[in-house]
Amino acid sequence: MLCSFIKDICSNRTDTPSKLQRAFDHANHGQQRPTTGKLIEMLKAVIEGFGDIYLIIDAVDECPKFDGERAKLLHILQEILSWRAEQLHIFVTSRLEIDIVDSFDQYPRSSGIFRIVEAQGPQCEYDIQRYLEQRLQTYAFSRWSWKLKDEVKIKLASRAKGM
Repeated sequence: MLCSFIKDICSNRTDTPSKLQRAFDHANHGQQRPTTGKLIEMLKAVIEGFGDIYLIIDAVDECPKFDGERAKLLHILQEILSWRAEQLHIFVTSRLEIDIVDSFDQYPRSSGIFRIVEAQGPQCEYDIQRYLEQRLQTYAFSRWSWKLKDEVKIKLASRAKGM
């Protein structure tokens, strides 16, 4: 994720930050993978000089807990948030899982640093039903009865919990 962010941001720069060039040289001209700490430093260096940077991280809850992967990701996000860089805006999507919510609880909701926006409820269920209606009209479902299609649509939408 960090490598992708650095690459994408650098593709919009006209220069190469000296910290990034030094890290590249130190990593045997890109032959060795930098540590996570170095990648975080590089990310911080490449965002400097921009008016606004938007990072989007989708489905954090799908990052596996196995081997501490999710904990590492949440730690990285905490590190990035600790910079309090005004030009940096981060949009994270996730189901409300305890470890994820807990990692952001240190920031008061009134601080403006982060807020929870829930995508659940009747409007979300309606959108899911509309999507399912379109999908169920395709050739793949042409042999299904309308009764079965309606039952599938209603049950999936009601149990989707916004997903």
